[in-house]
Amino acid sequence: MVIIRSKRIILRPLRKEDAEPVTEILKDKGIYKNTTLIPYPYKIRHARDWINSNLKQYKKNKAVDTFAIERDGKLIGAIGLSGIIKNHKAELGYWLGKEYRGRGIITEAVGLVTKYAFDKLKLKRVSANVFSWNEASKKVLKKNSYKFEGVLKKYYEKGGKSIDVHLFAKIK
Repeated sequence: MVIIRSKRIILRPLRKEDAEPVTEILKDKGIYKNTTLIPYPYKIRHARDWINSNLKQYKKNKAVDTFAIERDGKLIGAIGLSGIIKNHKAELGYWLGKEYRGRGIITEAVGLVTKYAFDKLKLKRVSANVFSWNEASKKVLKKNSYKFEGVLKKYYEKGGKSIDVHLFAKIK
């Protein structure tokens, strides 16, 4: 089992008992606004389905794609890699509970997962798509030496609208 520790946080695989804290955090409409796959309103069944999907993936691949972000024994967010192509690339995504934002926690988690992607998964590229208005997320990526690669016009559809995203990537 992969567990990544720093002085302030622990990144660990998701557990079935994470469903309630995940649901509570993802009731925040701000997280919905800045992510592509999180529904609103967020229900306990969404959390259970998401966690079960991650647990199945873990059993199949023996690698952690999505980590719970834990601080002081409490789940406060999640971070993960999707679309992993072995020895090549993946896309990074993350969210954090409102009361923990602005403290450098997600910046630290991005650094830890990026290092994991390069050192353990042997990837050459990690990218992140950020909605054009999400300045906080752009800052997080820049602090971790991700480079802005361009704007992907009308890349996502959300709420019946086409959304531009800013593409950031880090190359090893």
